[in-house]
Amino acid sequence: RGHERELVVCLIQKFIDLHSVGKKMEIKSAFCLDHVKGHIYLEADRDSDIVE
Repeated sequence: RGHERELVVCLIQKFIDLHSVGKKMEIKSAFCLDHVKGHIYLEADRDSDIVE
């Protein structure tokens, strides 16, 4: 609990790392809200892109 922001930063860093080697990550955005504990929000074109 309380690691939502850290997880979002890790996902964004993974996106940057993959992009730098020419690979694509299907997640379009990731964010969390400080007042909503235990949840992060992810945006992608398909549900299956988030599950992967």
